[in-house]
Amino acid sequence: MSLPKILVAPEPMEKVNRPDFFKPATIEKKSEPIVEETLFSWVKSMIVSVRKVIPGALKKLMIPLAVIAVVNVVLWPLQTWKLPSSISNVVMFFIFITATYNNFIPKTIFWVIVFTFGKRLFYRFRKQGIKAFDPLKQVVPQLLSSYHQLKQRANTYLLLGIGFGLMIANYFASYSRFPGARNKFDKYFVALLVAFTVTYLLGESNRGGIFKFVRLLINDISRLLKKTYRFTDQMSHLLFGGLIAGLLLDAILILLKFMYGGYILGAISIIAAIALLFTVKKPETA
Repeated sequence: MSLPKILVAPEPMEKVNRPDFFKPATIEKKSEPIVEETLFSWVKSMIVSVRKVIPGALKKLMIPLAVIAVVNVVLWPLQTWKLPSSISNVVMFFIFITATYNNFIPKTIFWVIVFTFGKRLFYRFRKQGIKAFDPLKQVVPQLLSSYHQLKQRANTYLLLGIGFGLMIANYFASYSRFPGARNKFDKYFVALLVAFTVTYLLGESNRGGIFKFVRLLINDISRLLKKTYRFTDQMSHLLFGGLIAGLLLDAILILLKFMYGGYILGAISIIAAIALLFTVKKPETA
């Protein structure tokens, strides 16, 4: 027969004084596996989030789509060579700044930038004035700092970015339907706009979408090759700095009427970057 609880001897004081005596029992939870984000999963989540807002955004898109349609319907069929030189120059200027003569992909990129980044920058300029362009001041110091930190590896990422920039600019400044319309100045404004946008985003933040895209891409490639590769912000700075330089350098090739110069020099630059990647054994990062 068990004794009543009141008659049971109390716990010894040394046991009561133990710090874990009054601690409630805990239930161990099995830790869930951490799913590493990939470029595909990130893009998929972006598409899903965009699909959710599409119905409500259709009305807002009507005005931009109407503007794009009017610009192309009015400017595209104009025979500028038949117009007086004073009028022709004005028309060609509007064709230049509206990407009228560009292919579908660069034209789409142009209008997406105008109605997203351009709209945001416009509202910021209305509120802050000239201070809205302050992020541009951060770019050169960032690039110089990254260059000094990476040391031997710096030229690799600069050349890689320059190569891609030259090739992208050559593509943007060409029109596929006409063989002679390759690397022409009337289609070059998209490259200038992309260069400005990337420069602004580079000075604004290291956590923007373009930075995340590159980091996830590099991580996926290293995972595919089963090699660990540490891609730092300094590498991103120089890669995008080179991209900006390549986009701008194509203007010289356009003036020289080098129709495929961006592709050729861009490929040479990328090959040189790969050669440096294998000749420099150990990356130097801060």
